Amino acid sequence: MKTWFVTGAPRGLGHAWIEGALERGDRVVASGREIDLLDEFAARFGDRLLRIRLDITDRDAVFAVLYTKARFGPFCGILRRQKT
Repeated sequence: MKTWFVTGAPRGLGHAWIEGALERGDRVVASGREIDLLDEFAARFGDRLLRIRLDITDRDAVFAVLYTKARFGPFCGILRRQKT
């Protein structure tokens, strides 16, 4: 089982990526500003999905991501989605 950290998870590529990872049996730390859009995944995949409301301009929110290691262990991959 792998653990992924995905930014921009509520929409687009991030959304598709976490769905695939969760369906494979992996764990996902999904971050974004609109994490309520991930309620369906939370209901389907339970504790294999950790949702974090993250705005990178919020220092405390960024540090909260670092503390997810205590729950999920180290990340095996990071998907950083950026709008263009």
